[in-house]
Amino acid sequence: MARTRTTKKLAQRIDLHYFKRPTPLKYAKFWLSFLTPLLALLWIVG
Repeated sequence: MARTRTTKKLAQRIDLHYFKRPTPLKYAKFWLSFLTPLLALLWIVG
């Protein structure tokens, strides 16, 4: 016999703070936001 899963039990398994964890894409965007202006400045000065 299959066990019954309630909505409440299923919802407890979901991490409510999953969106706060940085992903590789967010890391890349963070570093590119610093490196791009720096490289542009070096290109203009150089």
